[in-house]
Amino acid sequence: MTPEAKARSRIDARLALAGWTAQGMKQLDLGAAQGVAVREYPTDSGPADYVLLVDRQPVGVIEAKRDEAGEHLTTVESQPARYAVANLKWRTSGSPLPFLFEATGERIRFTDSALLERIRSGRQAATRPARTPGSRSMPGRTAPC
Repeated sequence: MTPEAKARSRIDARLALAGWTAQGMKQLDLGAAQGVAVREYPTDSGPADYVLLVDRQPVGVIEAKRDEAGEHLTTVESQPARYAVANLKWRTSGSPLPFLFEATGERIRFTDSALLERIRSGRQAATRPARTPGSRSMPGRTAPC
């Protein structure tokens, strides 16, 4: 098994533990669960490693990297940001996807795209990151799985 395949297998397992149904495009069934994570989802910016759909609507994207990427996940932050604004099938909203993740089989990094946009536009101080209910790490921080 390649390092990338190993990382994806571990990401699939973590998604399942969190209540998501992970599927490839070939066996796609958006009605399989409320939360579906679709592997290799086609976009006009190339295939996203995973697109997260809730009630059949895209809400986030995961950029998967092999475990060796570990502490360097911030270097790929631009990839999920690019997919967040890409044209996606079944997308009804024109706003960027709010939930962006970079992940290995061992680490997950969350970026709150709405918070980043507020910071860039000067509507919120960069020193006050928002915290979502029930979250264990702050937006833009890396946490072990």
